[in-house]
Amino acid sequence: MPELEFYGAQPPIELMRQFVDLNGFYDREKLYWKNVVDTSLICSAAPPGGGRNQLTPRFTRHFTMLCISRPSIDTMTRIFESILGEFMIIGGFEKEVKAKARACVDSTIQMYLDISAELLPTPARSHYTFNLRDISKVVQGMMMVDSKVVSDKDGLVRLWIHESSRCFHDRLIDEDDRDWFKNKVAELVNFKFGCTWSKEKYLMSKR
Repeated sequence: MPELEFYGAQPPIELMRQFVDLNGFYDREKLYWKNVVDTSLICSAAPPGGGRNQLTPRFTRHFTMLCISRPSIDTMTRIFESILGEFMIIGGFEKEVKAKARACVDSTIQMYLDISAELLPTPARSHYTFNLRDISKVVQGMMMVDSKVVSDKDGLVRLWIHESSRCFHDRLIDEDDRDWFKNKVAELVNFKFGCTWSKEKYLMSKR
Protein backbone atom coordinates (compact mmCIF):
# COMPACT_ATOMS: atom_id res chain seq x y z
CA MET A 1 0.00 0.00 0.00
CA PRO A 2 1.15 3.64 -0.35
CA GLU A 3 4.23 4.21 1.79
CA LEU A 4 4.14 7.10 4.23
CA GLU A 5 6.37 10.03 3.32
CA PHE A 6 8.39 12.15 5.75
CA TYR A 7 5.40 14.08 7.11
CA GLY A 8 3.13 11.02 7.35
CA ALA A 9 1.10 11.62 4.17
CA GLN A 10 0.53 9.10 1.37
CA PRO A 11 1.02 10.89 -1.99
CA PRO A 12 -1.36 8.62 -4.01
CA ILE A 13 -4.09 9.11 -1.39
CA GLU A 14 -3.47 12.86 -1.39
CA LEU A 15 -3.97 12.92 -5.16
CA MET A 16 -7.30 11.15 -4.71
CA ARG A 17 -8.25 13.63 -1.99
CA GLN A 18 -7.39 16.49 -4.34
CA PHE A 19 -9.67 14.99 -6.97
CA VAL A 20 -12.58 14.74 -4.49
CA ASP A 21 -11.93 18.22 -3.08
CA LEU A 22 -11.34 20.11 -6.32
CA ASN A 23 -12.74 17.85 -9.06
CA GLY A 24 -9.52 17.53 -10.98
CA PHE A 25 -5.73 17.32 -11.17
CA TYR A 26 -2.93 19.68 -12.12
CA ASP A 27 -0.90 18.63 -15.16
CA ARG A 28 2.72 19.27 -14.20
CA GLU A 29 4.00 18.75 -17.75
CA LYS A 30 1.61 21.06 -19.66
CA LEU A 31 1.11 23.30 -16.60
CA TYR A 32 -2.66 23.59 -16.57
CA TRP A 33 -5.59 22.31 -14.50
CA LYS A 34 -7.58 19.29 -15.76
CA ASN A 35 -11.18 19.03 -14.62
CA VAL A 36 -12.68 15.55 -14.21
CA VAL A 37 -16.46 15.44 -14.77
CA ASP A 38 -19.23 12.85 -14.36
CA THR A 39 -17.07 10.65 -12.14
CA SER A 40 -17.88 9.11 -8.78
CA LEU A 41 -15.36 7.57 -6.40
CA ILE A 42 -16.19 4.35 -4.55
CA CYS A 43 -13.51 2.88 -2.30
CA SER A 44 -13.02 -0.23 -0.20
CA ALA A 45 -10.40 -0.85 2.45
CA ALA A 46 -9.36 -3.31 5.13
CA PRO A 47 -8.17 -2.46 8.65
CA PRO A 48 -4.59 -1.17 8.97
CA GLY A 49 -1.87 -3.76 9.36
CA GLY A 50 0.01 -6.24 7.16
CA GLY A 51 1.32 -3.52 4.84
CA ARG A 52 -1.86 -1.42 4.99
CA ASN A 53 -1.58 2.11 6.40
CA GLN A 54 -4.19 4.22 8.18
CA LEU A 55 -6.13 6.46 5.80
CA THR A 56 -6.09 10.15 6.65
CA PRO A 57 -9.36 11.66 7.98
CA ARG A 58 -8.96 14.42 5.39
CA PHE A 59 -9.68 11.76 2.77
CA THR A 60 -12.23 9.56 4.57
CA ARG A 61 -14.41 12.56 5.55
CA HIS A 62 -15.73 12.61 1.99
CA PHE A 63 -17.25 9.13 2.23
CA THR A 64 -20.20 7.45 3.87
CA MET A 65 -18.55 4.63 5.84
CA LEU A 66 -20.13 1.17 5.70
CA CYS A 67 -18.48 -1.49 7.86
CA ILE A 68 -19.30 -5.09 6.90
CA SER A 69 -18.38 -7.89 9.26
CA ARG A 70 -16.80 -11.10 8.00
CA PRO A 71 -19.33 -13.95 7.55
CA SER A 72 -19.19 -16.68 10.18
CA ILE A 73 -17.75 -20.13 9.48
CA ASP A 74 -21.25 -21.62 9.65
CA THR A 75 -22.50 -19.14 7.06
CA MET A 76 -19.62 -19.81 4.67
CA THR A 77 -20.03 -23.56 5.10
CA ARG A 78 -23.76 -23.44 4.38
CA ILE A 79 -23.29 -21.32 1.25
CA PHE A 80 -20.50 -23.32 -0.37
CA GLU A 81 -21.76 -26.75 0.72
CA SER A 82 -25.13 -25.98 -0.87
CA ILE A 83 -23.47 -24.93 -4.13
CA LEU A 84 -21.04 -27.87 -4.36
CA GLY A 85 -23.53 -30.45 -3.08
CA GLU A 86 -26.19 -29.44 -5.61
CA PHE A 87 -23.63 -29.60 -8.41
CA MET A 88 -22.69 -33.16 -7.45
CA ILE A 89 -26.34 -34.24 -7.30
CA ILE A 90 -27.13 -32.77 -10.72
CA GLY A 91 -23.86 -34.08 -12.16
CA GLY A 92 -24.62 -37.66 -11.16
CA PHE A 93 -21.52 -38.23 -9.04
CA GLU A 94 -21.04 -41.45 -7.08
CA LYS A 95 -22.48 -41.63 -3.58
CA GLU A 96 -18.96 -41.91 -2.14
CA VAL A 97 -18.00 -38.64 -3.82
CA LYS A 98 -21.16 -36.74 -2.85
CA ALA A 99 -20.65 -37.74 0.78
CA LYS A 100 -17.37 -35.79 0.81
CA ALA A 101 -18.76 -32.46 -0.44
CA ARG A 102 -18.81 -31.16 3.14
CA ALA A 103 -15.19 -32.27 3.62
CA CYS A 104 -14.14 -30.27 0.54
CA VAL A 105 -15.85 -27.15 1.83
CA ASP A 106 -14.57 -27.56 5.41
CA SER A 107 -11.01 -28.12 4.19
CA THR A 108 -11.11 -25.08 1.90
CA ILE A 109 -12.48 -22.80 4.61
CA GLN A 110 -9.92 -24.10 7.13
CA MET A 111 -7.11 -23.54 4.63
CA TYR A 112 -8.35 -19.99 4.05
CA LEU A 113 -8.55 -19.25 7.79
CA ASP A 114 -5.13 -20.73 8.55
CA ILE A 115 -3.28 -19.16 5.63
CA SER A 116 -4.84 -15.77 6.38
CA ALA A 117 -3.68 -16.00 9.99
CA GLU A 118 -0.23 -17.49 9.40
CA LEU A 119 1.03 -15.97 6.13
CA LEU A 120 0.37 -12.29 6.63
CA PRO A 121 1.12 -9.66 3.95
CA THR A 122 4.33 -7.67 4.28
CA PRO A 123 5.96 -5.10 1.96
CA ALA A 124 7.88 -7.99 0.33
CA ARG A 125 4.73 -10.06 -0.14
CA SER A 126 1.93 -7.54 -0.24
CA HIS A 127 -0.11 -9.88 -2.47
CA TYR A 128 -0.66 -12.27 0.46
CA THR A 129 -4.21 -11.00 0.86
CA PHE A 130 -6.69 -13.85 0.97
CA ASN A 131 -10.46 -13.45 0.96
CA LEU A 132 -13.73 -15.20 0.15
CA ARG A 133 -12.95 -15.09 -3.55
CA ASP A 134 -10.24 -17.68 -2.96
CA ILE A 135 -12.74 -20.09 -1.40
CA SER A 136 -15.10 -19.41 -4.29
CA LYS A 137 -12.36 -20.09 -6.86
CA VAL A 138 -11.58 -23.47 -5.30
CA VAL A 139 -15.25 -24.47 -5.38
CA GLN A 140 -15.73 -23.14 -8.92
CA GLY A 141 -12.70 -25.09 -10.09
CA MET A 142 -14.06 -28.29 -8.58
CA MET A 143 -17.35 -27.71 -10.39
CA MET A 144 -15.64 -27.86 -13.79
CA VAL A 145 -15.07 -31.63 -13.65
CA ASP A 146 -17.20 -34.48 -14.95
CA SER A 147 -18.47 -37.36 -12.83
CA LYS A 148 -16.65 -39.78 -15.17
CA VAL A 149 -13.32 -38.21 -14.22
CA VAL A 150 -13.87 -38.08 -10.46
CA SER A 151 -15.45 -41.42 -9.63
CA ASP A 152 -14.15 -42.13 -6.11
CA LYS A 153 -12.94 -40.44 -2.93
CA ASP A 154 -9.25 -40.48 -3.91
CA GLY A 155 -10.07 -38.71 -7.16
CA LEU A 156 -12.00 -36.06 -5.26
CA VAL A 157 -9.10 -35.56 -2.84
CA ARG A 158 -6.68 -35.12 -5.74
CA LEU A 159 -9.07 -32.62 -7.33
CA TRP A 160 -9.30 -30.63 -4.09
CA ILE A 161 -5.50 -30.61 -3.73
CA HIS A 162 -5.13 -29.39 -7.31
CA GLU A 163 -7.63 -26.55 -6.96
CA SER A 164 -6.33 -25.47 -3.55
CA SER A 165 -2.77 -25.44 -4.89
CA ARG A 166 -3.88 -23.36 -7.86
CA CYS A 167 -5.60 -20.74 -5.68
CA PHE A 168 -3.28 -20.64 -2.66
CA HIS A 169 0.06 -22.38 -3.31
CA ASP A 170 0.77 -20.65 -6.63
CA ARG A 171 0.72 -17.28 -4.87
CA LEU A 172 3.48 -18.18 -2.40
CA ILE A 173 6.95 -16.82 -3.11
CA ASP A 174 9.45 -18.79 -0.99
CA GLU A 175 10.13 -22.39 -0.01
CA ASP A 176 9.25 -21.91 3.67
CA ASP A 177 5.75 -20.72 2.76
CA ARG A 178 5.30 -23.48 0.19
CA ASP A 179 6.45 -26.10 2.69
CA TRP A 180 3.94 -24.70 5.22
CA PHE A 181 1.19 -25.09 2.64
CA LYS A 182 2.16 -28.69 1.80
CA ASN A 183 2.14 -29.69 5.47
CA LYS A 184 -1.24 -28.02 5.93
CA VAL A 185 -2.69 -29.87 2.93
CA ALA A 186 -1.46 -33.23 4.27
CA GLU A 187 -2.98 -32.37 7.66
CA LEU A 188 -6.37 -31.45 6.18
CA VAL A 189 -6.49 -34.47 3.88
CA ASN A 190 -5.88 -36.76 6.84
CA PHE A 191 -8.24 -34.98 9.22
CA LYS A 192 -11.13 -33.84 7.01
CA PHE A 193 -11.21 -36.56 4.36
CA GLY A 194 -10.11 -39.45 6.56
CA CYS A 195 -7.22 -40.39 4.25
CA THR A 196 -3.87 -41.50 5.63
CA TRP A 197 -1.87 -39.62 3.03
CA SER A 198 1.72 -38.65 3.69
CA LYS A 199 3.24 -35.40 2.48
CA GLU A 200 5.13 -37.43 -0.15
CA LYS A 201 1.89 -38.89 -1.55
CA TYR A 202 0.46 -35.39 -1.69
CA LEU A 203 3.45 -34.27 -3.77
CA MET A 204 2.98 -37.23 -6.14
CA SER A 205 -0.72 -36.36 -6.44
CA LYS A 206 0.11 -32.75 -7.28
CA ARG A 207 2.29 -33.86 -10.18
